[in-house]
Amino acid sequence: MKIFGKTRIIILMASIILLQNCTKAAEGSATAPPPPELPVYTVITAPATVYQEFPTALEGKNNVEIRSQVDGYLDKIYVEEGAYVRAGQPLFKIDSRSYGEQMNMAAANLQAANANIQKAKVEVDRLQPLVAAKV
Repeated sequence: MKIFGKTRIIILMASIILLQNCTKAAEGSATAPPPPELPVYTVITAPATVYQEFPTALEGKNNVEIRSQVDGYLDKIYVEEGAYVRAGQPLFKIDSRSYGEQMNMAAANLQAANANIQKAKVEVDRLQPLVAAKV
């Protein structure tokens, strides 16, 4: 394939310009700029104690906080403060009067409910013959 004369000249000029730019870039990169000056500090070695304080509360593994599961007043305390206790050992006696009152109230409510059941049975027995007779 034959390249025409004008195209040859353009390609030749482009290659010359390209070669000149490459050589200028290579010459410019050969001389690097001097490194910037930075401040320098001398490290002084000396013994140092480093510590931090953290506020905390530590408790032993066996120390527990005792909270009641029920309401009431303490009638008697069976252990001294700080004494060792075993599993299942009674610690306190709670006044049982309020619980006795609650038990009596529940028993009275149960008797009233049983009386209502008996009354309803009597009423059903009385009305069944009337319903059967379509009165």
